[in-house]
Amino acid sequence: MAEWHPESGDYTVEDSGERAEFDSGMVRDTEEGKLDHNIIEYGPMKLRWIEHLNVARAKYPDVKPGIPNWTLAREIEEFARFLESAARHFDHWRDARMTEMIAWSLTGKYEAIPTPEDEAAAVFFNMNGVEFVILWQDIDEEDETLVDWPEAAPESFVFWPPGTTTQEDTPNPFDNDTYRALVKRQE
Repeated sequence: MAEWHPESGDYTVEDSGERAEFDSGMVRDTEEGKLDHNIIEYGPMKLRWIEHLNVARAKYPDVKPGIPNWTLAREIEEFARFLESAARHFDHWRDARMTEMIAWSLTGKYEAIPTPEDEAAAVFFNMNGVEFVILWQDIDEEDETLVDWPEAAPESFVFWPPGTTTQEDTPNPFDNDTYRALVKRQE
């Protein structure tokens, strides 16, 4: 994406053509058809994810000011690590919630089950990491054009989908359009 520079003259203000007038007399484009970015404020997860990222930053410092270490991820090995970690943290989160639910149903009282870390925030982090790596597969860093995933996965990548038991009966996800579709960013 090219940066906008005031001297370039290549700047427009998007406009739906619809207007909303305020009591003060100010006129703006309407909110019709636009995403409500404030909706993410409901519930606890935004703050918990922010806390998780800040604790992680202390353990894995930014590579440069404002550039988190995890944003260096680009390759299939990092994709696989994020995916595995998301699954593990989800399992820990789900197991704790299931135990809480069973105890609650038996005692009539909710009691939190402690976990080693905020598993839900860790799931968010790792899912975001997977999606971040996928996003970079569509960008050629040299000229910022869209590119495809590699034609073959590295040998170190093991992909055994449900219903397969050996490497011989496991399709290579990059040789099969169905599996490629699972990992390509949805347009």
